[in-house]
Amino acid sequence: MLKCYLLILISLFNYSCLKEIERNSIKIIRTKQHPYFIDHSRKIVISQGVIRTERTLYPDSGDGCNAYLFDTDTGFILIDCNAQWFSINKITGRIDDAGWRWQEILPDKYLGTFKREDHRKGYLFLREQKITLAEVY
Repeated sequence: MLKCYLLILISLFNYSCLKEIERNSIKIIRTKQHPYFIDHSRKIVISQGVIRTERTLYPDSGDGCNAYLFDTDTGFILIDCNAQWFSINKITGRIDDAGWRWQEILPDKYLGTFKREDHRKGYLFLREQKITLAEVY
C-alpha cells in the first residue's frame, strides 16, 4: 500500500515539473536529401527535454514549401504548404493531424513562418508581424 502511495506521489511530482513546449522547440527539418536535386521530404520535430516527437510533412518539390505557425490556448497550430493543419499539444508535444482545411480562417495569434533557407540547408523560422489568408493558401 505504501508503495502505491509513493508511486502516485512521484508521478504527481513528475507531472507538475513538466514545462510547456516552447516555440523554439519546434523545427522543420529536411529528410532524404539528394546531393543534386532540391526536392526533399520534410519533418516537423518537437524536441524539448525528454519530449521528442516528429511527423512527416508534405514534401517540398523545390519551390520552397512554407509552413505557418500559430499559438492557441492549448497548443500550436502548424498550417503546412498544402493547407494541411497540425495541432501540437503544449504539454505532451504530441502532433495530431487536424485535417485539410483549405481557405479556413486563420487562428488569431500568428507567430511566424518556416521558410526554406536554400536548397542545401534546412528551414528558418522567421517572425513576421501578420499574414493574410492569400499568403497561407
